[in-house]
Amino acid sequence: MAFNFPRLSIRRGKIFSIPHFKRLAEYGTQTAWDEHFLLGPQSNIPIDEKLSEKLGLAPNSRILVFAGGGGDWAHALSADHEVNYSDVSPAMRRYAQTRFPKLRKNMVRNAAFTPLNRDEYDWSFSFEPFPLHGITVPLALMRSLINKKGAILVYSKPNTRDSVGVENDLKLVSELYGAELQRHNVPIAVENYGPVQHFQWKLITNENARRMAQLDSRLLRELNRTDVTKRKKIKISTLLSSRRVKQMKASEAELHESLERLNKLGAHMDQTTKHYGRRKLTLRIRAN
Repeated sequence: MAFNFPRLSIRRGKIFSIPHFKRLAEYGTQTAWDEHFLLGPQSNIPIDEKLSEKLGLAPNSRILVFAGGGGDWAHALSADHEVNYSDVSPAMRRYAQTRFPKLRKNMVRNAAFTPLNRDEYDWSFSFEPFPLHGITVPLALMRSLINKKGAILVYSKPNTRDSVGVENDLKLVSELYGAELQRHNVPIAVENYGPVQHFQWKLITNENARRMAQLDSRLLRELNRTDVTKRKKIKISTLLSSRRVKQMKASEAELHESLERLNKLGAHMDQTTKHYGRRKLTLRIRAN
């Protein structure tokens, strides 16, 4: 799939539209699951004894489950792996913790901001992270590239608006970062139905993708500083001298490439989520 984005203006500095942390955080607050409406088990509850084998997971993998919902998939994976569960909703997190008290760690965390550290996990995992496509999933996938392995997304309903949206997020991140993208059809035994065909997307990182994703994550935090968002402009030299970027020993060329990637992520998120409200921050970034 080809992604077309508007050309950037170069007059008096370039204009970049990047993901806006504050608005993403507000989205998590606005859409937290209603305790009386959406709290409940996930749509497919895995009971497959060969789940890890079918998903291609090495024994004792360290897995971050984001948008974990009712916790059924996190619980199933925890039989063979070290699993950290997360969801943006405090109510959903409490619900999952009540159902599965032995889950190693339960976190209230926006998917756009996890994982936090390089090589903290082997994989980021989610089962049908709807309706987060185009909103927090692109950043969750970008951040998954700092893992040792990457990300795995599983869903059972192909060709819906939501599943196609997630596929577009995956293809964009794969294209921007040079990460390998695989799709597999996997029969997984689920409660009440037996074997059900599921579709697995696996985004596999590499050293170049890991460095780019780490730099982009750090630069995104720098661009979302309060003083920058208020002034809506910043100089390249200021970014190069910032602590987060200096720690990466990034060149000016790498910084420009990073800004272009973030601009494309911002444009993609804006194109796919207009019905949720705009989630981008527009900045003018000037030469030294």
